[in-house]
Amino acid sequence: MKTLIVALTLLITLLTGDTWETLVDNTKKYTIEHPADWKVSSVGDMEYLLMPPIDSSDKFAENINIVIMPNPDNTEDMGPSIAAIKKQYKAMIKGYEYISSGDYPVGKLKMFHIKYNMLYDTINTNINQYFYLTKANIYIITSTTPVKGDPRFPAISEKIVKTFKLL
Repeated sequence: MKTLIVALTLLITLLTGDTWETLVDNTKKYTIEHPADWKVSSVGDMEYLLMPPIDSSDKFAENINIVIMPNPDNTEDMGPSIAAIKKQYKAMIKGYEYISSGDYPVGKLKMFHIKYNMLYDTINTNINQYFYLTKANIYIITSTTPVKGDPRFPAISEKIVKTFKLL
């Protein structure tokens, strides 16, 4: 087992490179790490971490976005929120195909993970969303990639999500 963990760690290092940076958002009170060659961009209240394209034919930027919004229920119970989200997604998202969901521990944080496919324009896209609730805020981390996207992205995005911390 220990050999498998070492091998997986080495594989992830080879796939993602050695140089990582930390995005610190003192206003929204979180940090998250990402490969140094990824572009960091802000649009409104959302932070984007954009994976560099494989080559000039790569027209979809695999990405992770982070959005923090007020928690209207002032509760840390994710059950009702997740049930509402699943129902809402099914009704509103074009080509929505539920894959899986469940608890997802990240360090001391207990997040909830939902995985689904959807159509983005004409691209069949895989979405992984991670939710963390405090009484004040809902933190949502979303990783987005075409179903047939960059094969390195799943391991890198999982590693990025695992670095998320509240300040």
